Amino acid sequence: MTTPGDDILAVLKSFVDVVPDEDKELLRSAIDAMSRPRAVTGGVVYAGGQRPGRLAADLRTPEGIVRLRDAVEVTPIFPVGEAEFESADLDEEEFSSRTLSLVKDEAAPFEQRSEALAELLIRNDRNVSVVILQALEDPDTDIEWLGVITAAAERATFAEGDQRHRLKIAIAKATRRFQTAPGFRAELAWAGIRLYGSLIEREEVDSLVEFLAPSIGPDTRQVTLQAVQRVFENAPPEQTIPVQRLCDRICEIARLYSHPDVLTFGDNAAIALNAIQALAALDDPRAIECVRQVTAAGHGWFIDRLSDLLTRLRESWSDNKVDSQSLEHIDLTLSACSM
Repeated sequence: MTTPGDDILAVLKSFVDVVPDEDKELLRSAIDAMSRPRAVTGGVVYAGGQRPGRLAADLRTPEGIVRLRDAVEVTPIFPVGEAEFESADLDEEEFSSRTLSLVKDEAAPFEQRSEALAELLIRNDRNVSVVILQALEDPDTDIEWLGVITAAAERATFAEGDQRHRLKIAIAKATRRFQTAPGFRAELAWAGIRLYGSLIEREEVDSLVEFLAPSIGPDTRQVTLQAVQRVFENAPPEQTIPVQRLCDRICEIARLYSHPDVLTFGDNAAIALNAIQALAALDDPRAIECVRQVTAAGHGWFIDRLSDLLTRLRESWSDNKVDSQSLEHIDLTLSACSM
């Protein structure tokens, strides 16, 4: 008689020939443990892990739960569904409750809380969004833990409109905290800006200007410019949307970084590209002025890259039936690239 446990063992064996050599020993050890009578008394194996194409497992043994995470590289041709077996000790509700309690336990070791949060994300636990929101909205949340929570928020699902509204407000506040915290780590602010940019309505895009202030570092400005581009990648802003303040600030950045004395390979060029593209996405004709400044300086390598980016924007707008006047602005900007 075949049991669910036998099915899981067969799945594990099927991976032996396709995993990288460095994972084979670990996989064989897991198979050997499962093959011994009573060695594994329950558990769950599921696809995913923390990265696509990885296998994850919780195995109950007489010594306790053995957790296998991201240890086995699998190819898409092997479908791995969720398969539970003789699992009274690993009830999903009980696991969720215990793991949520650990995540919220401020006295618990930081690493354990982080791992517990990762487990909930792997399982797409329905309660993880609630825990994330609570931590983001708490003004006393430790700044390091706030960074972990912000990264988790990028991966979590917030299906309800009220949750997304609360998340938008909370993530903006968290991003401001990152920028003023001692020992500021810019990557935390980047995660916050990316998420905030994905949550705002088109009518709210002007709020991104605070993350383009002169006091903001160049890399953070670049992430913000990319967020602006994503908001308008399918269509320019309607005339009723207030964007003048944002346009003016982006124009300042575009003029500065596209100046011949400033424009060089590397970070400056990346910011200049993103600023001009964002200005064009906002349907601001001053993008043409910045392009002409670059072409006059003879930076062909920059113009070629910018032309490719603007062509993609024009194609996206055209596919979405954008009005002819906005398409004409893009065409004039592209024409400036070839002068």
